[in-house]
Amino acid sequence: MNRLKNKITVSLLIVPLAVLSYLAYATIFSVISVNNTYQASPKGIPVYVSTNGVHTDITLPAQTSTINWLKKLFPNKNTAYKYIAFGWGDKTFYAETPSWSDFRLSTGLKALFYSEGSAMHIKGLTYQPIESEKVYKLTLNLKEFQQLVDFIERSFQTDQAGSYIPIYNHHYGNNDFFYEGEGVYSFLNTCNNWTNSALKASGVRTAVWAPFEKSVMYHRVK
Repeated sequence: MNRLKNKITVSLLIVPLAVLSYLAYATIFSVISVNNTYQASPKGIPVYVSTNGVHTDITLPAQTSTINWLKKLFPNKNTAYKYIAFGWGDKTFYAETPSWSDFRLSTGLKALFYSEGSAMHIKGLTYQPIESEKVYKLTLNLKEFQQLVDFIERSFQTDQAGSYIPIYNHHYGNNDFFYEGEGVYSFLNTCNNWTNSALKASGVRTAVWAPFEKSVMYHRVK
């Protein structure tokens, strides 16, 4: 009986200790930065990092000399989008949580520990984003921008023709779309860490690891 009690006590302690350890590591590696020699370009291509308080996105011009996202994303449509916001996350979570009022603990836990696939969430904007507490602007040179584009492109699944794979009949509004994503979502590789990894790949100063949106926004580059 005492052995059983000891096992139960240990089991009850493991979960809070694991959570505390996760939060501690998240705090430490969010504060420590990489690409510390990064210098913002005085001229270049505008890129925006935004947060809704939980999730972060990266917004790029819809068309540049580097890439035409309209042809890649909407090959058979005429659109007036000037900017495209990109986000990555768990496919099931995206599908079952169109707003945070729809959040269910079971869906969140499944995404963190047993993801069945990822998705790219695309939102078309007909206007240029405005800087605010929740939106900051980066100006990237051509090399940095190309590296960012390459990272984002690798986050899409493609068919045999090299085209992105749409997830049909699944959207939140008239200007957002979903595509099959690459990679596996987990508590170590969250939607915000995807944003952080994209910035890291482009050479921008950002966190070592950023599981939370504050981890990304903490290193906002002036």
